Amino acid sequence: MQLKLAWSPEWGVLLGAEAHVAIRGGADPASGFGDTTVVLKRAWAVDDATGLGLELGVKLATAKDSIGSGNTDTSLNAIYSKDLGSVHMDANLNFTRLGAVDVSTGRIQTGLSASFLTSLNAQWGVTAELSGTRRSGADSSRQVLGALSYSPSKRLTFDIGVARAAKPSPGATSVFAGVVFPVAVLC
Repeated sequence: MQLKLAWSPEWGVLLGAEAHVAIRGGADPASGFGDTTVVLKRAWAVDDATGLGLELGVKLATAKDSIGSGNTDTSLNAIYSKDLGSVHMDANLNFTRLGAVDVSTGRIQTGLSASFLTSLNAQWGVTAELSGTRRSGADSSRQVLGALSYSPSKRLTFDIGVARAAKPSPGATSVFAGVVFPVAVLC
């Protein structure tokens, strides 16, 4: 779940939490509330079709150690957004300082992603995303994501999707769902 609070078109804060995390398989399955994130967000409109963004975030270790890392992570994310005709593209480059690492691995993780969204009609949209991470001394990751959104009104959107991590091996599949609606207008 995520709460967005914007006090202008350029500035905002995101408060997010994993409402339920379940790790299945293996000898010790676990489930419960996940970690919590706080992100300060700044956006710049370059023109009608292009935008830039910068996010400074912190992940607080609110999950059980069996689900989360048990440590605080900090991140910096740069965003480039572009409307390419009927397709909207977001590219992200981020750096995360991990609070918990193995002795032989680096503390800084670099991430790169590109997502593409298009409307199928006035209510339905589809998203595809490719992403990956790299960290010294650790396996790189690669993931593909697909999602479908349905907006019965301008004030309500439902999302459902699937993500498949191709690397590291063995790959993992996750399914997600969400709902977006405004709670209040503050400015």
